[in-house]
Parts: sequence; C-alpha cells; structure tokens
Amino acid sequence: MKNSNDKHKINYVITTKTIDTIDLFGDILCEMIKSNHPDISVSTQTIIKNNNLKLLGLIMSTSSNLSPAINLNAYYADYKNGVSIFDIYNQILITYEKCKNEAEEDISLQIIYDFELAKHLLCYKLINQKNNKEWLKTVPYIPFLDLAIVLYLLIPFNDTDFGTVYISNTLLDIWNFHDVSSLFKLAHSNTQRKFIANIKPISNILDDIMDTLNEDSAFFLHEIEELQLFDNDNSMYVATNDHMINGACVILYDNMLRDFANEIGGDFYVLPSSVHEIILVPTKDDLSVSYLSDMLSDVNRTSLSADEVLSDNVYLYRADTECLEIARYE
Repeated sequence: MKNSNDKHKINYVITTKTIDTIDLFGDILCEMIKSNHPDISVSTQTIIKNNNLKLLGLIMSTSSNLSPAINLNAYYADYKNGVSIFDIYNQILITYEKCKNEAEEDISLQIIYDFELAKHLLCYKLINQKNNKEWLKTVPYIPFLDLAIVLYLLIPFNDTDFGTVYISNTLLDIWNFHDVSSLFKLAHSNTQRKFIANIKPISNILDDIMDTLNEDSAFFLHEIEELQLFDNDNSMYVATNDHMINGACVILYDNMLRDFANEIGGDFYVLPSSVHEIILVPTKDDLSVSYLSDMLSDVNRTSLSADEVLSDNVYLYRADTECLEIARYE
C-alpha cells in the first residue's frame, strides 16, 4: 500500500522525468492506471522467458478471463529514448483494450483448468535444456539431444493472433492427469496439424518474408539475411512452419527429416538457428562442422534476442540410420 509520501514521489518523478529504474517505472504506471481506471486490476510481475530471460510484465484485467502480460521492458526503452510516460500510459491502455476486445468470449480460465477443453489446444516447442535448467524443474518435458520438448496451450484470440500458456506440473495436478507420454502424443498430433511444416531454399524464404512483411515476421528477416551471407552455393534450406513461430520443432514431425534426406540423396547438417526455424545443409567434403558451428554461434550472438537462441551445437542427420545426432568435430 502506497502512502501520501509515495504519491508525492510519483508525481515528482513524472514531472521531472527522473525514473531511473524499470521497477519504479512499473510502479508509476500502476498508480496512473489505478487512479484513472479503478475497475482495472493492475500489478507488475517478473516474467521468465526462454533461456531464463527475465522481463517485467504489467498484468491488467477486469474479469476472470486471461490477462496478457504487457512487456514493460520495451516501453521503458522507449521512455529512456525520450517518449513521455503519459504517451506510454496511453499506448498501454490502447494495447490492453485491443487485447480485451480481440479475445474470444469463451477464452477463460475454465479452458485452461478443464483438461477435456484444453487438450485440443495442446502443442509443443523446443528450447535449450541447459539455459532453462531451473525452469524445467517446474514443467513436464522430454529431453531431445541438448534440447527439451515442452508443452503449451495455444490460446486463440482471433483468426490471426494467439497467446500461449505453458503446461506446468501444478497444472497437471489441477487436471489430475499425469500421463505425460499421452500428453506429448496429443501435442505431437496437434502441432503438426496447426503448424504446417515447410522446407524451402533460403532465398525463397526471403522472398516470402518480403511479400508478407509485417510486425510479426520482421524479426525473422534480419536473421535469414545474415544466414544467406554464408550460403555461397545456394545449398541451404530453411525448415519452419507456416506461421514462422516456434518452427524449430518441425524436426520432430513424422518423416520430415527422412523425406528431406531422400530428396537430396544423403546426409545433411541441421543448424538450430533459432526457436523459430532450423537450417538444413547437405553434407559435402569441403564443409566442416567447425565452420558451421562458427556460423551458428555468430548468428546466435549478433542476430537473435536472448530468448530466441536455441543451441550452439550443429546436428547431423544420417540417412542410413535415420538418426539425428550432435555432430562431432573432425
């Protein structure tokens, strides 16, 4: 509970623009929203993203429906770059109203807590095991090479937008359903159906992105442009899904790797270039694992945000055994 001295401090900070921490920034926005919109429940919460990236989220709601976490780190960066907190306050309200209006009426906590309703929304994705070691203690997962297959619910807001809710051990208790193997089988079927896999030469993917460039696909563009710089002989392929979101998990799809090996007639390397896609490169005598590893590390370091990095390891698919393994250095 903030006292009158706190309110004086908040008014002073807003007037003189001396907000020097993101926590204070969040506190001030909460007070502004509470003062002008007492019907909205608002608070800040630390959001742990992939690879243990910690962000400050603003949680706003007026009902029992899902409350999306608004990323305050991005808004704080805008504030540090000269955008007034009043403009940011208005932008946040617009974002909140947009999320609230676009959410379907039947999207509520009931869907999450009722397994019979939730199971149709169950999907999976790939993340790095080591970078998410602590978080993985709280969720069901399946190890896969140096990665982990984790589960989430795909919550539709409208025809094009959706949110995600990760499956935790606590939620399994609420469901009273602990057959993890069955959950992953459901997620496997749903993910393949909802996120259709595609494999294209890297140049074709660039053309597709440019044709449909929007806010959601813009993040993808820079990374693929960086990778194309290494594709001297047009031998690289991008494997992702039709949404280009969490597309690295297409390597788990039925027969996807085997069919590609048959198409190119042999083995190939797999570069886990981000959580959103993988790069497939046919093996050849003059292509070393160390070169590919350096390329992958460079992309991870310079072209991705921390929560998009998947792995620094190069994988090798062997056509004769139909197995994917971590590639060894020569």
